[in-house]
Amino acid sequence: MDKRKLNNFLTEIGVEKESLELNKDKINKFVDEVNTKININSYYIAKMLVEENNLIKIDNLIYGYNERCYQCLTNTDIENLIHQVNKNLNEKQRKEILKKVYFEAPNKEKDINHISVKNGLINITDDEIVLYEHTSKIVTTFYIDYDYNPNADYTDILNYMSELVGDDESLTRILMEFLGYCLYPDCFLRKALVIKGDHRNGKSKFLEVLKIFFGDNNCCSLDIQDIVSRFGLFGIMNKSINLGDDISGQYIGDDSKFKKVVAGNDVLIEQKGKDAFTYKPTAKHIFSCNNMPRFDDKTGAVKDRLIFIPFPNVYSVENGNLNPHIVKEMTTNENMESLLVLALQSLKELLKNNKFTYSYKSENCLDEFDKDKNPILYFIEEIQENSYLRDKAFNNMPVAEAYDKYINFCQSNGFKAITKINFSKSIKANIKNIDVKPYKNNGKVNKVFRILDQQEI
Repeated sequence: MDKRKLNNFLTEIGVEKESLELNKDKINKFVDEVNTKININSYYIAKMLVEENNLIKIDNLIYGYNERCYQCLTNTDIENLIHQVNKNLNEKQRKEILKKVYFEAPNKEKDINHISVKNGLINITDDEIVLYEHTSKIVTTFYIDYDYNPNADYTDILNYMSELVGDDESLTRILMEFLGYCLYPDCFLRKALVIKGDHRNGKSKFLEVLKIFFGDNNCCSLDIQDIVSRFGLFGIMNKSINLGDDISGQYIGDDSKFKKVVAGNDVLIEQKGKDAFTYKPTAKHIFSCNNMPRFDDKTGAVKDRLIFIPFPNVYSVENGNLNPHIVKEMTTNENMESLLVLALQSLKELLKNNKFTYSYKSENCLDEFDKDKNPILYFIEEIQENSYLRDKAFNNMPVAEAYDKYINFCQSNGFKAITKINFSKSIKANIKNIDVKPYKNNGKVNKVFRILDQQEI
């Protein structure tokens, strides 16, 4: 209750100012007593809400238990709970109770070893997978709406995934391992999966299958451009998987946000017209693309965050392998239960090995990515291939001449050129035993690239 407003009200109904002044202490005491009762009442309501709804706080966000897992609640969700308790409260009173809910809710941490599925909880650290009853005592914030059924026949779903990668065993294992990684609420391997290939190779349909498996509420669909933009990252809040289909191939100059998000490091979340806040994402990222975005990745940190899987097939009527019903066929209840079994088995292997299966095809894609993000490699390759000197094509080439060729190369291929100083450094970093040396020509000193012999090294 506001003392000034009460005084104004008493004046309006005819109470003399002298009387108000004379009884000022009594009025102030009355207001303080009323406010104390209101505060006690708001504290009681907040405490009751926390206890009755199993409300907890994780990273300054409120979560409520829904009999399967803890679900993040917005302030509007919490105010609706307050309204159910007392429908006569005004907005200011609801806001006051809302603040107290944040104080009353106990701080908790996610239990990263438990996975909530339809028929129970699974502790992934058990030697054998065993189902436990759902309980609010174990804090999970991710739920798969399919039963764990160890007897499910996984022939169809495994054949489907194997076909997508050209029946390559290593790539199939990586695919399964990453789906297992998506079930684990920690980004301990700091990797994002990129499915690469031409049009009509099944990657978009595969992401549709995954969205049904993981559940719409657990998924978001952010492009890398969204992740690195100022306001685009809000969509990742409280999501477990980001399925970025057919992402843009544009150049990305600042990759710091992308690296943080994939690694599960704290990031700043901004919304227009609202206060920014820090958030620790746990979502895993699966992208599909024809051409990967080019990064300004001088340190190789972006490359270290990526795993590539090529999808080599082309599905078409002409090839006789197009199935317009593939998503429906692969997302039957039995196939989804089978996929859960395979993903859990793969997660256990991943936790034991602490790394993904090696594939030379995946490694080759990383090498291509290296060239795409570092145009110098493509430039060196082009110069060497078009010269009879091959590996020694840059020997005795003036730095100015080489840089002019590089500028033309970048303009022709849509790359962003680096400065002349950084160009020389990049040539030296990517060609063995090459250096920049001065030479005189008609009394003028210029610089040339020189490949050093053994005595000069």
